[in-house]
Amino acid sequence: MKMIVLDMRLEKSKKGAIQLDYIIALGLFILMLSFMINYMTNFVTVSKESLEVVSLRSKASTLIKTLADYETTWNSSDVSSYPENIGLKTKAYWFFVLVDNTEENLKTGGNVTSLTNELVRINFTLMNMSPDLFSAVIYDSSRNLVTYDTDGNTIIFNVDLDINESKWFEVFIDDDSNFTDNTGTVSTALDNITETIYPVRYLDIIQYRKIEKLNSSNAASFASKTGIDRFFIELLDSAGNQVFNFSTGDIPERADVIALEKAVAYQNSTAGIEKGKLKVYTW
Repeated sequence: MKMIVLDMRLEKSKKGAIQLDYIIALGLFILMLSFMINYMTNFVTVSKESLEVVSLRSKASTLIKTLADYETTWNSSDVSSYPENIGLKTKAYWFFVLVDNTEENLKTGGNVTSLTNELVRINFTLMNMSPDLFSAVIYDSSRNLVTYDTDGNTIIFNVDLDINESKWFEVFIDDDSNFTDNTGTVSTALDNITETIYPVRYLDIIQYRKIEKLNSSNAASFASKTGIDRFFIELLDSAGNQVFNFSTGDIPERADVIALEKAVAYQNSTAGIEKGKLKVYTW
């Protein structure tokens, strides 16, 4: 009889142990399942956020590339003509001029003397060029602007030279700008020296005419055309001052914002060539 009671107690003990193991296993399963669900939820959230950041970065990269590219034909007042590729870039002509007051450069015989208001001529017809003369900027070696005038397809300006002195000038000129006449008075009385004009090179610049064109366009329509819903574009000078901006709205303070920038040369409102940065934001 005692053996039967003991066996029943042992059987109940075994059943209790099995139930306890089951409860522990179930608890561990629920704990692991909760952990996995939480992990997967966080993973999906992080993945979603990562994809959104990647998408924003891609949009910012596309936008800055289209801005720093050459323009396709479009009309700022006709939103149906807006292109996906905006294009603010143009090619400017760029070359150097040397004026050397030495005997070998004298047009006529005689002794070398100091010269005041010596005339310098840049004949673009002889250079097989037809640029927009009013877009010209001439810098001396100290980066000072030089006053010039036009004579047909020729630019003229004056220079003062001591005996055996030489001076360098840097010329930038565009072929399709829209600047008004900004010429000044130039004396043509003295023309003793043959100047040396060096080969023309080309410089990629952000054109002022195209900046004005973009500035007068509709940002929301460009956003729709390019597929970039929210953007902020700005051009900064070398000191970080804003030259212009074009946007669908202000940059948010609380959001994922991607900012990309590109060093550029740009044409200012007086045709001068400046260094700066083109910067874009997407969010």
